[in-house]
Amino acid sequence: MGDAAATEETAVEAVAAERTCGPGGDEARPCDDTDDAIIETLRVYIAADYEKFGASELTFRTLKGHLVSKLGVEYESLALGTGRYGDTLDDEVDAIAVRCDGGAHPVACVFLPDYVPPVDLLEKYKPQLAAGAALLAGALLLKTARSVLRRRSSAPKVKER
Repeated sequence: MGDAAATEETAVEAVAAERTCGPGGDEARPCDDTDDAIIETLRVYIAADYEKFGASELTFRTLKGHLVSKLGVEYESLALGTGRYGDTLDDEVDAIAVRCDGGAHPVACVFLPDYVPPVDLLEKYKPQLAAGAALLAGALLLKTARSVLRRRSSAPKVKER
């Protein structure tokens, strides 16, 4: 069991080493602990104010101010394009907006990078359900008609005078 744990730890380290932050291309850099702290702090803050996020009322200025007060990073380091962590902030906010569909999905999507919204079964299978309902209604109508006819045929006949 020790070998399996060591292999898993090595795999996690390899993935962490491959992860890059920053603008990308030649300017990409390995992610550090501050990048991870920014991402986690953003997720918690956005989840707490998810209604405002969905209504596009959370500004980058507000998010940056929160990161400065919580993490102690410099405000300038969060500037997009020129700050060391600006791209981390921008990329995570964009990723949350995409996976949460701008606030349309449940707040759980904020924390789950692989979030897939639940399928609306009624909407997805509406044509099949409509056809099934029509068949069911037809079968019920036929059964009712047969039942009525049986009752009429088995009812005692009244003699006319």
